[in-house]
Amino acid sequence: MRSSLDAPYSLESSLKTWILFGALALVAGVTGWLVFGPAGLVLGAAMVTLMGTFGARVSERFVMDLMGARRLASREAPWLFAQVAALAHRAGLPTPELYFSPSPEPNAMALRTSDGPGALAVTGGLLSMLSPAELEGVLAHEIAHLRHGDTELLHLSNLLSRLTLSALRIATWIAFFGVLLTGGGVAKAATLALLALGVPVIIAALRNALSQTREHAADEGAVALTGRPRALASALVKLEQVHRRWLRLALPVPQWLRSHPPTKERVERLLDM
Repeated sequence: MRSSLDAPYSLESSLKTWILFGALALVAGVTGWLVFGPAGLVLGAAMVTLMGTFGARVSERFVMDLMGARRLASREAPWLFAQVAALAHRAGLPTPELYFSPSPEPNAMALRTSDGPGALAVTGGLLSMLSPAELEGVLAHEIAHLRHGDTELLHLSNLLSRLTLSALRIATWIAFFGVLLTGGGVAKAATLALLALGVPVIIAALRNALSQTREHAADEGAVALTGRPRALASALVKLEQVHRRWLRLALPVPQWLRSHPPTKERVERLLDM
């Protein structure tokens, strides 16, 4: 099993990840060029670098506090610490800090915002719902996210997207005020208006496709760590049943606007393993 951990995710997942991120960067670059010209590319790259560096200094504890999760001591849940430590060891990682939220909603989240071991949070709903094997699969999924830098990748894509959309909105408003004040620049204002309508849709689709790809890859990583694809598949089915109750109360969301792939698709891929 160790040799499978040393290998990267499947070639398909890796290629799709970099194609999607490259497409996102291309959209950001073209938008910056159209809005501000060549200087927009340089300014945008500098701002993403600065924001990325600043964001990396926000501690995991600060983020967890905002989410209402507290750090666990090993004596409070020694069995959980042992399970996470064993999975991290198999993945070649230091054991992440464990956090607990009393929320009844079953959920788990991995986060790394610095050079440290990262953090892994679980909710009371998750611990009470899953069997030990199913919980191991979910924890391994989160460990896989940490091992392959998914938190950092998605954070960078978020910064790139936010910067691009903010610059586009500012430029659009400036252009329209220019039209109102001077009567000129109508063509540029119209072009920016079209970009302001289309670019957010393209960026949302690319970001969510990137997130879905990383979810599939984390499923692969979890199976490599545990050797139990059926346990993770069973956990996903249980989680889907709970989340579906919440979704009934909300408006339907198209798949391209969701950060996670369809559970049925994930389960089928896991069972194929």
